[in-house]
Amino acid sequence: MQNPRYALVAYLKNSLGEFVESIRRELHPDLPHLAAHLTILPPRPLCGTESSALQLLQQVWGRPSLLKFSWATSKPSSP
Repeated sequence: MQNPRYALVAYLKNSLGEFVESIRRELHPDLPHLAAHLTILPPRPLCGTESSALQLLQQVWGRPSLLKFSWATSKPSSP
């Protein structure tokens, strides 16, 4: 059995999400179940337990103003 890999993503549920999903449907019509999202951390194996990773995420992401994102400084990446 392969080791599971985990990613951290933010789902887009607004007009930007609808736009991204329409592009994905054109490029990959065989994957209609995938929701539009931004990948924050790409898939990777965990270095600890799933439980400890969830606890860390709750601590880190519970802080206000932790993540600042600007389209001007972002660069696209491929999976």
